[in-house]
Parts: sequence; structure tokens; C-alpha cells
Amino acid sequence: MITAAVFLAGFAILFAGPAGAAAGPVDSATGGPGSLVVLGLQNDETTVHLNVGQRVLVELSGNSTMGWHQPTSDGSAIVRRVAFGGFPTNFPAVGLFVAVRPGAATISAQSDAACFYSQPPCLIPVQLWRVSVLVG
Repeated sequence: MITAAVFLAGFAILFAGPAGAAAGPVDSATGGPGSLVVLGLQNDETTVHLNVGQRVLVELSGNSTMGWHQPTSDGSAIVRRVAFGGFPTNFPAVGLFVAVRPGAATISAQSDAACFYSQPPCLIPVQLWRVSVLVG
């Protein structure tokens, strides 16, 4: 079970990095190495352009009915460094990714709900959150 202290310690780890790291634009690769792009539910089905060394913080908050699994990535252009929270906890699903080489990747997460595991299971739809990443 993740406690509030562990959750807050995870956030401290995420933001430990080069001085001056700040949220950057989602639509252009203007940040330098170590700069931070923050993504959330509102960025579903978008494309992010990054430079090598830029970081991406994904935070997906659920609600009283459903939550999100920790975000993952495919492709070799980005690497997930840290992930915590998410379903089945009541904490947001958080992931920190770093652009490591030019290329393409996808960051994604899937929703989940406790009622899926009850009898009879609920019929709410599963949601998929996805962002395309292009590293130049």
C-alpha cells in the first residue's frame, strides 16, 4: 500500500534535476536538456516534440469510479525513469520519461475500476490515454 509520505517522496524525486527545469510547451521542442514537459488527461491523442535530454512528466488523475494504471512507453526514443501511484490506489498514476535518442515513441495508460472485479462486473468502458512522442 502506498502511503501519502511515499507518494510525496516520489514527487520530490521527480522534480529533483537540473536547476530551472520548468513546464514546457507540448507542441514544440524548444526546451533544452533537463527541461520538463507536463502532460495530463487533456493531452490525450496529441503529439509532443522533444529534444534529446528533455523530460516528460505524466500525471493521470482518476475519480471515485475509476483510476489509471501507471503510464508506459514503447519505442526506443524515450525511457521511463520513475512511475508510481495509479490503480488500485487513490493516487494519480505518475510517470517520468526522458528523451534519450532521436526517433518516435508512444506513452500510454489504461483505465481500470474496482467494479470490474466484482460479481457481476460493471459495464463502464475502459479508456486508453495515448500521446505520440517525436524526439529530434
